[in-house]
Amino acid sequence: MNLTATADKYWYFVNWTGDATGTNTTLNITMDSDKSITAVFEANKYNLTVNIEGDGTVEDHEEFEFTDGETKNYIKMTEVNLTAIVDEHWYFVNWTGDVTSTNTTLNITMDSNKTINATFEQNTYTLNITTEGEGTVDIDPDMEEYEPNAEVNLTAIADKYWYFVNWTGDYESEEEEINIAMDDDKTLTANFEELDKYNLTIEIEGEGTTDPVEGNHTYYDGEVVVIEAIPDEGWYFEEWTGDYTGTEEEINITMDDNKTLTAVFEAYEPYFEVEITDYDEQVREGEYVTVKYTVVNTGEVEGTQDIVFLVEGSEEDRKEDVTLEVGQEQSGEFFWTAEEGSYLISVSSEDDQDTEGVTASEELDSSMPGFTTMLLVLASVIAVAIYRKKKR
Repeated sequence: MNLTATADKYWYFVNWTGDATGTNTTLNITMDSDKSITAVFEANKYNLTVNIEGDGTVEDHEEFEFTDGETKNYIKMTEVNLTAIVDEHWYFVNWTGDVTSTNTTLNITMDSNKTINATFEQNTYTLNITTEGEGTVDIDPDMEEYEPNAEVNLTAIADKYWYFVNWTGDYESEEEEINIAMDDDKTLTANFEELDKYNLTIEIEGEGTTDPVEGNHTYYDGEVVVIEAIPDEGWYFEEWTGDYTGTEEEINITMDDNKTLTAVFEAYEPYFEVEITDYDEQVREGEYVTVKYTVVNTGEVEGTQDIVFLVEGSEEDRKEDVTLEVGQEQSGEFFWTAEEGSYLISVSSEDDQDTEGVTASEELDSSMPGFTTMLLVLASVIAVAIYRKKKR
């Protein structure tokens, strides 16, 4: 008997096994007994080798996962579908080798042994920083691209008279300094706002100037303003009134609200200090009382005042327009005819007054010697004569 082995498409004959053996596709046997013979066929196969560069995996359509450099064989003409699967923070570049493509999937017809290379590359991320308002951002490290999960420190720095509000975008925070992990491309905005503004109104009472000058001024919240009061000649600074009180000529004001201040200046004044230096404490009724006094200008400037003589608060006489330079002293006298009784006599300026007591009686104290009495009478007559002459 003659047997012939015929392989199907993509298969080939291997050998005969059993009661007859051989590798020829034809086999001659003699049927001298019962016989069992097996024709062995195997499929035509080709090897597919996959190389992997970078972090990623490759699977075929049967969900077989290749490791780097691993080979798998397929029946001749099998349509193999390969898929590139990227790891986190990596991306697929391309297929190279016997078949090339940039798609993540690749179809291969196994008509020969094949080698395919799958290339993966690590992602890099960009950081885009913008500002809204007046301020800057310090970036550390400052790079065009960052590796995955690289840590970046950002510090928002407000310009003068501005303040930092918050971060918006791919990271939100109200902290001026933040740390971000670059796990993707990121865009952040640092938002700044202008400080509030307040009005400072400076007013002047009296004669003088200020620095800043009198009027309205605008300052930012928290700004410290130095203000100086400068008196004109013949004037001195007295005090600040309004939203600040004090007597220092130079002050510091923190602008946390609208404020109004008044610089008060006062003119230097003379001061006429008077003193009764001598007077007749006891006189006879109808006699003249002589009152001697001094007046001295203890003020800051020259001045002119009237010096007034009073008895029991009523004016009896005055020296008009007495002019004294600073520190100058002048003496004078007043005369007054006393009636019986006790009196308070005063010498007064616009600034000061000195008062003493005088007693006039019908008879002087009997203890007074006669000679002394005569001298007093004579002095009174002379004083009256001098007084009348001065009046004329």
